[in-house]
Amino acid sequence: MFQYSDKLIEALFRGVYTGKITPRFLPQSLYYAIADYLKKGIYDGYGATFSALKQAKIPNGFTTGDLELLTEMRLNIYLFSAAKTYQEIRTMSDALIDDKGRTVPFKQFREKADETYQLYNKTWLQTEYDTAIGQAQSATQISIPLDYLLMRSLYRDIAITHDSAYQFYVKKALTNWSQQNLYGQAIAALLAHRNNQTPLAERILKSLAEQSMNDTYKGIYWKNRTTSRWYAMPVQHQGMMIDCFSEINAAMPKQPYKQFISGMLTWLIVNKEANHWGNSLSTTEAVYSIIANAGEWFSNKRAVQIKLGNTTTIGTATEKAMEGSGYFKKRIEGNKVNASMGNITVTTATQHMVSNQPSYGSIYWQYLANMDDITASKGDIEINKTIEVFRDNKWIALNENEPVKVGELLNVTLSIKTDREMDYVHVKDLRPDVSTRCTVSQAVLIGIRSLQWFGKSP
Repeated sequence: MFQYSDKLIEALFRGVYTGKITPRFLPQSLYYAIADYLKKGIYDGYGATFSALKQAKIPNGFTTGDLELLTEMRLNIYLFSAAKTYQEIRTMSDALIDDKGRTVPFKQFREKADETYQLYNKTWLQTEYDTAIGQAQSATQISIPLDYLLMRSLYRDIAITHDSAYQFYVKKALTNWSQQNLYGQAIAALLAHRNNQTPLAERILKSLAEQSMNDTYKGIYWKNRTTSRWYAMPVQHQGMMIDCFSEINAAMPKQPYKQFISGMLTWLIVNKEANHWGNSLSTTEAVYSIIANAGEWFSNKRAVQIKLGNTTTIGTATEKAMEGSGYFKKRIEGNKVNASMGNITVTTATQHMVSNQPSYGSIYWQYLANMDDITASKGDIEINKTIEVFRDNKWIALNENEPVKVGELLNVTLSIKTDREMDYVHVKDLRPDVSTRCTVSQAVLIGIRSLQWFGKSP
């Protein structure tokens, strides 16, 4: 908390009012109080104090380079505090004179001065303190060239003539691994593994596993998917995680993360079901991760059996499947379809054993029926349709079978909620507003997992 006593505040106000404190003669007590408070933000964000580094009591993981960086940051704090104090005193001095050029009474001046003090040293100073923390944290993270270090670690057989800079950044990356995002932590784990720091690599791996999400259907993934860039790249993030766990797990005696890696691969496969992988880089990452780590999935021939009711069975035993993907398609004529076929059972097996490998497909039951006969169903995707009518200067819900007048304005909302992000959504709706064609005028993304269209009559 910013420390400046009521006694010092009162002395500040009277000093400005009497002319002892001016923009040319700044109060040192206020200047140092602001600087000390902001320096604390720098130290909290950086993780070390200037005095400890200067006295050669350098904490584990810090170097003389940290001392030089903190010296520069402290200098910036002092310059900023001086400029801030100057502007604050100047603003208070402006309150001494009214619009007619006369000196205002002290009571009136004090009210204005107190408003200025509260604005500069409470509202703005807190923001400046938070900024100091953020800037100090950034100084320990962004300056580490993680992508370069990762690439260089692949060529350990080629010696670096002058490796002091490389060793400095490697040590920095490993010491501050917990301050990186999850993608950076995975790189740090690989760097530790490739530099023979096995305990640290396994510790980082355990931390990453604890922060993962494990879904029975979707597989294993992470909510925070930012990479070395500022925006999220889910597929590349997942690829890095798979590479990290796979390489380190292979060197561990019992390979404890084998099933965990299988869960991560499952997420990649299932993600492709409803999403576009984005670009060639993401696709390359995904394909490499699958080919390099899912050898068993390709070597074992898998059988798929789909049972429709009690009479019809289709699958790889009866249909010709595409090599590699296992894709097949079967069309059943309408006169051969009966109600019992709505009970569907899908079984996958590898070498006569039930398989836990991911797979997905679709079954479409196409038929014609009146819209009034269609009932809502719940599942991974839920669709809801509402109609509102504009009456009495407001939108109100239109009840079932409620008549509308010619010329009334209708708002038809078709909302789609899904349990995950989807790039591919195909929805068909019949004419929703009685007699006129509905055109999509606007598309708005609601949150992360719902998409909503607004249609209106032309």
